[in-house]
Amino acid sequence: MASSLTIPANKKDHHIGSIHALVTLVEYGDFECPHCSIFAPMVDQLINEFKTNLYFVLRHFPVSNIHPHALLAALAAEAAGLQNEFWSFSEFLFKNYDYLSPELIDECAEGLNLNLHQFRKDMKSEELLERITKDFSGGARSGVNGTPTLFLNGHRYEGPLTYNFLREAILRLIDEAQATYI
Repeated sequence: MASSLTIPANKKDHHIGSIHALVTLVEYGDFECPHCSIFAPMVDQLINEFKTNLYFVLRHFPVSNIHPHALLAALAAEAAGLQNEFWSFSEFLFKNYDYLSPELIDECAEGLNLNLHQFRKDMKSEELLERITKDFSGGARSGVNGTPTLFLNGHRYEGPLTYNFLREAILRLIDEAQATYI
């Protein structure tokens, strides 16, 4: 099982922060996963705390054999992203992971005032499906077999998925990076 990220974070990923930040956190997630839903607010806290020192990337890893709406949700987030609403749509999906349905996805699109005709057309796009498949394949090659799976600066994070443990891991990486610049 790989313990390193096989596809480095890049600007084509859905990201928050600067690619030049001292720490890169990559999450392989599934919008129908209860653990990913719990983890999402922690990510927001970490982003707020570390601001310029953290580059966060979210990649798709829909576990469709367990979560029947995961792929649909990933396609919806991608389609919303084409209308600059990836993060708002993702937040909605994580908050409503246990109620996902085509109807709920349409409600969210309407609530965000997306162009519904374009949104529905984009959800059927081979390009978007290809992006999700690419994320999934890259995750599988990196040893991902469940969600959420995290990588800090390219290395798999094996610690507890709690704010305090992640915060400490990020602080250590910031200290290490700053020590190399001295």
